Amino acid sequence: AQHQAMAAYYKFIVSKYFEIIPASQQYGITQGCLTDASGELGTGWRGGEPVGLWDLNFNRKHTYAGFAAGLQGNN
Repeated sequence: AQHQAMAAYYKFIVSKYFEIIPASQQYGITQGCLTDASGELGTGWRGGEPVGLWDLNFNRKHTYAGFAAGLQGNN
């Protein structure tokens, strides 16, 4: 249930970007933590927290699906 909630949250964030930011100012979206690696590895600002789009083995997580759904809904 928590994974599905995170996917929905990522979709919400990306969708809001397209809704709120004027098209003339939409240049890109950055997701700061690609994986769930710890902060000691220099891969994110929330080391040890599961905030990445991929796990440590680069398997796609539910958050990846939510992020992609947010992008697809705004083509």
